[in-house]
Amino acid sequence: MDSYRHDGLTFDVSDAAPGNAVPREADPGHSHLGSAEAVVLLHGFPQDRHCWQAVARQLNEAGLRTLAPDQRGYSPGACPPAVSDYAMEHLVGDVVALLDAAHVQRAHLVGHDWGGGVAWALAATHPERVASLTVLSTPHPAAMGAAMLHGQVLRSWYMGAFQVPRLPERLLARQLPRALRGAGLPPAEVRRYADRFAEPERLRGPINWYRAMVRGGARLGLGVVTVPTTYVWGEQDPYLGRAAALKTSEFVGADYRFVPVRAGHWLPEIEPRLVVDEVLARVRGASGGPAAAEPPAAEPAAAEPVGTPSGNLSVLERLGAAEFVALTTFRRSGEPVTTPMWVARDGDELVFTTPTDSGKIKRLRRDPRVRVQVCSRLGKIQPGALAADGQATLAAGAAEVARGSAVLRRKYGWQYAVMLRAERLFKREQLDRTILRVRLG
Repeated sequence: MDSYRHDGLTFDVSDAAPGNAVPREADPGHSHLGSAEAVVLLHGFPQDRHCWQAVARQLNEAGLRTLAPDQRGYSPGACPPAVSDYAMEHLVGDVVALLDAAHVQRAHLVGHDWGGGVAWALAATHPERVASLTVLSTPHPAAMGAAMLHGQVLRSWYMGAFQVPRLPERLLARQLPRALRGAGLPPAEVRRYADRFAEPERLRGPINWYRAMVRGGARLGLGVVTVPTTYVWGEQDPYLGRAAALKTSEFVGADYRFVPVRAGHWLPEIEPRLVVDEVLARVRGASGGPAAAEPPAAEPAAAEPVGTPSGNLSVLERLGAAEFVALTTFRRSGEPVTTPMWVARDGDELVFTTPTDSGKIKRLRRDPRVRVQVCSRLGKIQPGALAADGQATLAAGAAEVARGSAVLRRKYGWQYAVMLRAERLFKREQLDRTILRVRLG
């Protein structure tokens, strides 16, 4: 099958099966006999079905059938003009129609970015058609909405910009290569997507997904998902933050696995092996095989010591992934002084940024002891929050300062750049002139 029809539209689809499997549409009456389980792969913006090539190939080699459609607005034969045609019920209906056309009663569903949004909605509204759910990057829509009050709105500013008629298409057609390169997409994929969307008109459908969401056409107020779910989130994703990622667990009422990884947004293209491993773990679990073990919680109920190398690595990774931490230094009297700061992991150390005229620097020159503890944006530390002790040093030389600043910029993206610009506007010391490094233990 290379296409299917729904709602008067024609959708392109890549349908691949392992060599010894029977495609279900070829044997609709006996699909349970010797046929491959199906995995549906839903792309995001501004991608297409080809983003799944490496993932699909490995899933086929593992004995699974894959169905990867170009979704509404991306398939040339499925680009309706009205914004209302991109309401979430239509996007979900397109995937249900794909399952029907492929004679698949239940599939393992995988979605990335906007494809993840459709996957969440399909699993919530048609759980009988979903054997398992694996979502990459995109949190549950309700978690996303809640996180808007905790900084996510700053990451999602472009959604508001897309509401302007016609202008976003014209601007994005010119700026798309630069934007994708800046977001970390590999050069080959940058060229492919830039070529596909070189004409503003080709971006009308994809951008209409955002317009439909804001205008009420995309019903994102979904309830709890009741199918086994894995959520893979890149800690360096510039678009989707930690608050929504952590809150997603509240909206899954079945077996749930949260997998934070040291990666950015483009997981299908950059981390295909990781994606395949997580999908296969879900497939095995759904078929009665051993599922993957749940990773350690991101923020345990009690502070953890860091007395062993393995324990040190675990705490180091989790503190480096936190959105905010409280850094405590000590006055001559031993009195602790705690300041909320941004943090990133750089190898076996944590990196912080702080003004050069801060009293904290003077204290560290006398006493390099520090305590690092997960906190809220305003510096509030919850009881039992993850914590560790360490030794702090100042980055020495311009090269080391630039390296530390680059690590923080990769994690916090444009927010870090805005912070630096604000420092210049108010004629304060630039925060990237001083980089603080902390080694735990």
